Amino acid sequence: MTFTSKKTLWSPKLHKWLGITLLAPLCVWAITGAVFLVKPGYDKAYEKLPIKTYAKTYNTLDLQDQKALNPWQQYRRLNTVVGEHLLVQRHNQWQQLDVKTGLVRQPTDTDVRQLIEDAFSKNPMRYGRIERLSGLEAVTDTQVVVTLDWDQMTLRQRGSDTRSIQWLYRMHYLQWSGHEWLDRILGYGGLFLLVALTLLGIRLLFLKTPSK
Repeated sequence: MTFTSKKTLWSPKLHKWLGITLLAPLCVWAITGAVFLVKPGYDKAYEKLPIKTYAKTYNTLDLQDQKALNPWQQYRRLNTVVGEHLLVQRHNQWQQLDVKTGLVRQPTDTDVRQLIEDAFSKNPMRYGRIERLSGLEAVTDTQVVVTLDWDQMTLRQRGSDTRSIQWLYRMHYLQWSGHEWLDRILGYGGLFLLVALTLLGIRLLFLKTPSK
């Protein structure tokens, strides 16, 4: 039976090979860490795109009667380019109701297009015009993807800059394979090797240097 000697366990050669193994992750961590500190382009990449609202001229739907029939935790009313909206929360879930009937309201393609295009007036240079519309998601001619949350009347946008920053985060956390289970192994493995490299370096620092 062969035993690993203490000298081999704490050898500079092992420290060197651990360092070589971690060379790529360390370079990635350093570069991406610098980007995360400086945050270049973050303001535009994560810009808030609010729904544009107008003066409050609401319908005469009796909300008290509606609340008695269908208990709401809370509700919101707003006016947009496509008219009045009634948003209600029931069982911790938001829904949009028709202000005339009190029934659940579904959006049309025209509603979605008008709401998104109206919001673009905040920053037309970034958003441009809608090139493709699929359900509640629009892709613009500037390659920005905008998604409408109809039940809460909010918008989420992500452009090529947003996707680039998200890619840097994946690289930083060693999510290199695209498979969650394998990326988890890479992440834990990288941290383990980094700790081992640090402890080995500290140990070598305090080892007595043999006299010549």
